[in-house]
Amino acid sequence: MSGIKISCLYGLEPHRLGFCGPLDNKASCQLIRDYLKGKKTSQSALRKILKEFVAPYYYYSLIAKKNSIDNPFSEKVVRAYWLGNNLLKKAGGYKAHHSWHVYKTGPTTDRIKFNDGLRQLCRVSWGEVKEINKKLKVETQVIIRKGKRYVLDRPKIRQIERDRLILAQVKKSDIITFHWNQAIEVITKSQKAELENYTLKTLANL
Repeated sequence: MSGIKISCLYGLEPHRLGFCGPLDNKASCQLIRDYLKGKKTSQSALRKILKEFVAPYYYYSLIAKKNSIDNPFSEKVVRAYWLGNNLLKKAGGYKAHHSWHVYKTGPTTDRIKFNDGLRQLCRVSWGEVKEINKKLKVETQVIIRKGKRYVLDRPKIRQIERDRLILAQVKKSDIITFHWNQAIEVITKSQKAELENYTLKTLANL
């Protein structure tokens, strides 16, 4: 999967909600959806839109630069930010991961003000699919406050939205990610381990 596509998958829902990306989001949301539908779409137009997702693009550029990668939209770079991988070692570790941005840095625009509920929605979560209907029932762990610290709560079943344009194929026992309560993609056990690892590092260093 290309880095452009991954950026679109994780960015579409918060962009639709008006939290990030171009302010006038009607045309840009449609362009992203057309791209995800497989319609012929200008890559330069997509890149221009995705560069207006200020926080992700800042981290893509940082991770790419620190790893001597020319393309900030390369798949491995984009996955480093959203999920976590070995590219983060040269780019500040957990401080270049999406979870750190959500829980420590916070919004880069005045379109949204975070509270714990919105942080939970904004961070990339993971879980195992238990039931498939119009929505997905997923066993997952939310982040809660325990005293002065944030920790992962015990696993519970949650209902997650599913847009088939974003996640076309899924089956029971798949591990998926979700962002703003929207199912995004099926990930491997090793990708889940990276995501959990960097999320826990963020929580441990708040």
